[in-house]
Amino acid sequence: MDASSNQTDNIENNQELLNDTWIKDYLIPKLIHDGKILNMTKTHQSKNINVNRSDNNESTSICCLDENIPRNDNHNQIQVISVNIKPVSIDGFMLSAPCKVEIEYSYQNDVENSNDTGKSQQVVFDKLNLIIKKTPNIPKDVYIGCQFDFLFQNELIAYTEIIPLLSQAKKYPRFYYSERKELSAVCVLEDFSQYGWRSARQLYNLPLQHILLAVKEIAIFHGEMFALKSSDLKQFNKIASQLKEARLANGFIVDEYNTKLVTGRLRAVKAVKDKSPDKIPAKFLEMFLEYTKDPYSCFKKQYEPKEPLAIIIHGDYLRNNIAFQFNENEQPIDVMMFDFQTMRYASPMLDLSLLLVLSASHDVRYQYFDQIFDFYYQTLTKTYCSKLNIGQDEIPSYITPDFLLRDYVFCFPSSILIAASFLPLLYTPIEKDGPVLESLELSRDTIIKEAMERGGDSLDIELHHLLVEFYTLYEKFKIEFN
Repeated sequence: MDASSNQTDNIENNQELLNDTWIKDYLIPKLIHDGKILNMTKTHQSKNINVNRSDNNESTSICCLDENIPRNDNHNQIQVISVNIKPVSIDGFMLSAPCKVEIEYSYQNDVENSNDTGKSQQVVFDKLNLIIKKTPNIPKDVYIGCQFDFLFQNELIAYTEIIPLLSQAKKYPRFYYSERKELSAVCVLEDFSQYGWRSARQLYNLPLQHILLAVKEIAIFHGEMFALKSSDLKQFNKIASQLKEARLANGFIVDEYNTKLVTGRLRAVKAVKDKSPDKIPAKFLEMFLEYTKDPYSCFKKQYEPKEPLAIIIHGDYLRNNIAFQFNENEQPIDVMMFDFQTMRYASPMLDLSLLLVLSASHDVRYQYFDQIFDFYYQTLTKTYCSKLNIGQDEIPSYITPDFLLRDYVFCFPSSILIAASFLPLLYTPIEKDGPVLESLELSRDTIIKEAMERGGDSLDIELHHLLVEFYTLYEKFKIEFN
């Protein structure tokens, strides 16, 4: 299958996702019937959460409602005035293409009469802005291979059981509805772009100010997860046990992606040999190639929870899953992570290393690493102590800079693997009109050629820097990779 036919498939998938009939005749009536379209306030905190799951787990629906929103139990009185649907621009890799839906509606609301003569009904007009994530129409084996069921389950757990526990829960978008069936899944969220949140303009190589804000966000989250694990291990374990490993659950990595991973690491080593052959001993490069020769095995070792450091982490913390708010001078002033589909119970350093390897350039990551890591550590420990109301002298011995740094080095190989396979798509983006489910019929030679050449010399330089940085840290901490 050539590139043009693959792009056509993506367009057709996107058209199916944005099908007016499905949204207007199925989804919106269901939201109305279930009492999920109500007058919105700008309060993000979900006070009452009602979950309805089928016994066989084939279908799940959820509703998150704020108790201070006036209810209208007679859903027949809600009248939809207009529905505006448009795709969300995708400037990175996504398995499914979300769409924005703006619903204008009216409903009857009881109001107290000023002359104490009882109540009268008033017509209220309002608008609801949603993001709808829906799986594309794909063959069963591809659907299972992508682990869509696990991905959507993790997001459900994140919004219903994790985010409500966070000190900044009000910041995150409201989660309205989720439905999982045998070969389809839907997630309906509040559109947070209406409050000024948006992704960074850069696809990679974020400026230091962006990186520090992103580090602050993940450090606070990690600090709160450490605190929850310390204060209520039973609740922590209950939540962690519900998260599904969405990347490795099949016991293998599909051939096409595995080829990209294997080839990407070869490209990184070649870049070192071409650009600075004397900076890294051949023995270290051989060790790296041996450790990463089977990407599945490498990821499995890296993602394995290691006590006592393992906590609930984001799992895919990079620029594509981070939103910022900006001031009038386009300077970032606040940050919010999103897309919680790959949450897992693992080392927090997986989040930090992935962010710095995929979203920061060598100039930022290397020159300011001490500042970045110290800021991460101070934010994490401050959050931890605040949540538990303890002093710095009561921080556990395993939450120390040295302990975390050693684990950061251990997590570096998996981040390099991902970077070498993913950064080519960011350095030279694919022209597309839908979710990036690349053709499963590309020849192996084509996949290898793309993995070795896409992104050009500028990417080769960055991959070279990554391996040099890895070697420098490896030499400092003498981490064993078996």
